[in-house]
Amino acid sequence: MEIVSDLEKIMEIRQLSSHQAWHEFKNTPTAYLIDVRTPQEWRITGIAPIAESRQLLLSLIWADNTFNPDFIETFQKHCLNKTQPLYFVCKKGIRSQKAAELMAFKGYTSLVNIYDGFESLIHQIQSFPL
Repeated sequence: MEIVSDLEKIMEIRQLSSHQAWHEFKNTPTAYLIDVRTPQEWRITGIAPIAESRQLLLSLIWADNTFNPDFIETFQKHCLNKTQPLYFVCKKGIRSQKAAELMAFKGYTSLVNIYDGFESLIHQIQSFPL
């Protein structure tokens, strides 16, 4: 049944605190951070101080709350390996969960939602640098 299959995909998205996620991320060289906040949020709050080769800045929605129509296509161009560990982050964990769900439906399997958001993640990065 397709509904059960879709629910199973969503249930496979791991929910981690920024503390748990950062410690895993640091110890997984192939892990990739997907920051789905808006460009305005990146300017105001900043971006994670990690190598560009390990992160993707890709808004899920724009400042006017409309969906970024290029999200899925751009994501798939940058993340070719569907089993690569992908850590999604936004301000509060809601948009990052939605982005992870979208990519689960596209066949990506190693997905993590950082449920307590970007500011908590930055605190972890500053406390425990790479």
